[in-house]
Amino acid sequence: MKSYLFLFLAVLAADVHAQSSITLYGVIDDGINYVTNENGHSAWQMASTVMQGERIGFRGVEDLGGGVKAIFTLEDGFDVNSGGLLQGKRLFGRQAFVGLSSDVGTITLGRQYDPTVDYVQPLSNNAFYASYGGHPGDNDNLQDNFRINNAVKFKSATYHGASFEAMYAFSNAAGAFSGNSAWSLGTGYSQGPISAGAGILKLNHPASNTSGAVGSSGEGIGSDYVSFANTFVAGTVNDEIIADGGINYLFSKGSVGVVISHVLYDLSVSRVTFNNYELNASYFFTPALRLAGSYTFTDGRVPVIHESPKYHQLSFALDYFLSKRTDVYVMLAAQKAIGTFADIIDIAPSNSDKQLVARLGMRVKF
Repeated sequence: MKSYLFLFLAVLAADVHAQSSITLYGVIDDGINYVTNENGHSAWQMASTVMQGERIGFRGVEDLGGGVKAIFTLEDGFDVNSGGLLQGKRLFGRQAFVGLSSDVGTITLGRQYDPTVDYVQPLSNNAFYASYGGHPGDNDNLQDNFRINNAVKFKSATYHGASFEAMYAFSNAAGAFSGNSAWSLGTGYSQGPISAGAGILKLNHPASNTSGAVGSSGEGIGSDYVSFANTFVAGTVNDEIIADGGINYLFSKGSVGVVISHVLYDLSVSRVTFNNYELNASYFFTPALRLAGSYTFTDGRVPVIHESPKYHQLSFALDYFLSKRTDVYVMLAAQKAIGTFADIIDIAPSNSDKQLVARLGMRVKF
C-alpha cells in the first residue's frame, strides 16, 4: 500500500514540476563607509543595501495552457546589519504582485514598480550601484525609494525591440477616489547595442491616506514616500509629476548612457521643480574587473523662498567579480552643492556645501 502511495506522490510531484516552478533568489550587500561630513562630523559606518538593494524573494510561474501563465512575485527587503525589514517594515516591501502573462503581454496586480522605474532606471547609474550615485533626495525615484501600492499594470509583449507599459493605482479611500492615487505610462526600445526608455508618473495627493498608492512619511507601515521639496519648504504635496528618459549604448567592453528627468511638486504653498541630468559609463578592464562612473547635475527651483539649489556629483565604483555571484568593490561619491547643503542620497546631510563618502563592500547573489 505504501509503495502505491509513494508512486502516486512521485507522479503528482513530477506533474506539478512540469507545469509550474518557484524560484528563490536574493542579494546580500554589506560594507564599511567613511563619510567626511554628516551634520558637521565625520563618520565610520557599517551600511548595507548600497551596491544593490538587499532582498530575498520568491518568483512563481504556472503554465495554464494555451500560452497563458499565472505568475507571482513576493520580495522582501532587509538590512543584514540589524536583521530588520526595510520599505516601511513591510514583509514583502520591495514587490508583491500576482498576474497573468501571454503572448500579448502581462497584467499584474499588487505592490509594484511604476513604468518610469521599469524603463529608465536600467539606463541610469542604478545599473551599476543602487545608492550614493542617485539624484539628490531621489527626487525622481530612479532609486525606487517608493513603490506603488494597489497597482494594476499592463506590459505589452516586445515587438521588434519595442514595448510599452500602463499602470493605474487606486487610493482605496471611500469618497476620495483620486486621493493618493497614481497613474504612469512608459515605453522602451532595445535592439542591438542601443537601449532607450521614457516614462511619466503622476501622483495625486501622495501619502494623503495610509491605504493609498504611496505610503506616508514616518515610522511604520507607510514610511517609503518622502517629498524632497519639503527639504526646502513646508507644505502639503497636492500632486507630483515625474517625467524622464534615457538612452544607453553598449560596446565591446562597456557602455555609455544619458538620463534626463524633470520633477514637479505642486505644494499647497508653491511649486517646486528639479531637473536632473546624468552621464554614466562603464568599462571592463578584464572580464572580472569593471569601473563604472557617473556625473549628475541637479537644478532646483523653489520660488516661494527665492532659492535655486544646485548639485554637482561624481560617483565611481571599481568592482571585482570573484565569481558570477560574488564580488567585492570600492565606491566613491563626492558632491558639491550650490545655494544649499550637500546631501548625498542615503547619507545624512552635510552642514556645508561639500560631502564625500568612500566605501569598501562585498555583495553575494543567490
